[in-house]
Amino acid sequence: MSLLPVVRATWAPKGLTPVLHHRFSWKRMSMAGVLAYRPDRSRSAFVFSMTDGAYNTDKLIDFLTELRAHFAGEKLILIWDGLMAHRSKAMTAWLA
Repeated sequence: MSLLPVVRATWAPKGLTPVLHHRFSWKRMSMAGVLAYRPDRSRSAFVFSMTDGAYNTDKLIDFLTELRAHFAGEKLILIWDGLMAHRSKAMTAWLA
C-alpha cells in the first residue's frame, strides 16, 4: 500500500501546471489483515497490522501470535495467498 497522495487531473490556466507538494517521508508500508467470522455468522471482526517495508516470516509470526491472543484459543482457519513467508520452514514449524 502506498500512503502517497493520489495524483488526479485538474483544471489550471494554460501553461500553469499545478504541482502537488507532500511531506511524507516513508517509502512503503505493508498490511496484514484477517477477516474472521463465526460459522453461524453471529459475529465478525477485521483484525489488521501494519509495518514499515514488507512482511517477512518473523513479522507474520508476530502478527499470528497477537491474533491467537486476540481470539483466546478459538480455532481459526487461515486462507493465504502465495507469499513465500506463508510457506517458509519457520512458518510451517510455528504452525505445527
